[in-house]
Amino acid sequence: MRELAEKREAMRRCLEFLQEGVVLLGPRSEVLYMNPAAAGMLRLQSPPPESGQHPVLHSLAPYPELEEFIEGTTPSASRREILSLHMSDAEGEQDQPEQVSLEMTMAAAGMARRLLVIRDVEAAEDVDRKRQDFVANASHELKTPIAALIGLLDLFDLVAEDKREDLLQRAQRNARGLANLADDLLALARAEAGEWQPNPQSLNVGDQAERVMEALRPSAEAKGLEMRVAIAPSTDDLWLDDFAMRTILQNLIGNAIAYTEQGKITIRAELTPDQTRLLLEVSDTGPGIDPEIQPRIFERFFRADVAHSRASGGTGLGLSIVRHLVKRLGGRVSLHSEPGQGSTFRVELPCRL
Repeated sequence: MRELAEKREAMRRCLEFLQEGVVLLGPRSEVLYMNPAAAGMLRLQSPPPESGQHPVLHSLAPYPELEEFIEGTTPSASRREILSLHMSDAEGEQDQPEQVSLEMTMAAAGMARRLLVIRDVEAAEDVDRKRQDFVANASHELKTPIAALIGLLDLFDLVAEDKREDLLQRAQRNARGLANLADDLLALARAEAGEWQPNPQSLNVGDQAERVMEALRPSAEAKGLEMRVAIAPSTDDLWLDDFAMRTILQNLIGNAIAYTEQGKITIRAELTPDQTRLLLEVSDTGPGIDPEIQPRIFERFFRADVAHSRASGGTGLGLSIVRHLVKRLGGRVSLHSEPGQGSTFRVELPCRL
């Protein structure tokens, strides 16, 4: 009995984190179990049933289409159908109920019980659209430097010898752009991958920042930019993910250098007063970001200045990578910028000493 109880509890914990809704129904359509995803999709007008309480599903989710679907399915049959349900919000304040498409799958679960699995069709379609958009954008971004490389190499044997060095330099820039795009695509895929989990280890934030700046300093010096660092001693030994910290710093500092033509780049890091979160800021004295486009800067492939970004080797993925990594780490990223006044990106990450 103890082993059975442990298995049941393990199964319950797994169902709690499923994106699909799962409802276990008794012989009279009473709810024996319902996971949070199902409660959210059905927008229950009353709380999910507690242990020992088994109200009928229709009393919790009074949708005629759902009731008809359940009553029209025999206990031993399996059935799948997409239902369009008219739903009000939790407080019933909507004038016009929202129409939601949900895929319902009913199957026998033994002992006259039935299992109802619910999938949000619109959410799945939205994921597919985003995936298609990503593939289309990535293909377009790859096509530009590849076409440039082919054109430059085709010209190499046709131009005078004194012009070939310029062609080679332009080809190298496009090759580096391709390499940067490939690296960023891999980093974004890793940040978005469901199986990726942070691996905290003891890190010195100052050392991390210095290693990143060492690689980026030639680009800053070529522009005459001053690099300032203000890293608090309290960040010398924090438990953080090495890959995430390095990637976040590389993208924020590299972005600041790319868009700043004169002045300085400042990197700050300190702990919150309760020592539970790392505050990381990267500021620049660049042109700033127009308020109208600030909400879009974390989108994939979005560039405030397309020509400038491509000329500097930017892929339009850096800030999207930062956003995804910060989210996976349980933190948040924000921006403060005014046209002509530079920009400051602020990252807050949970950490422990």
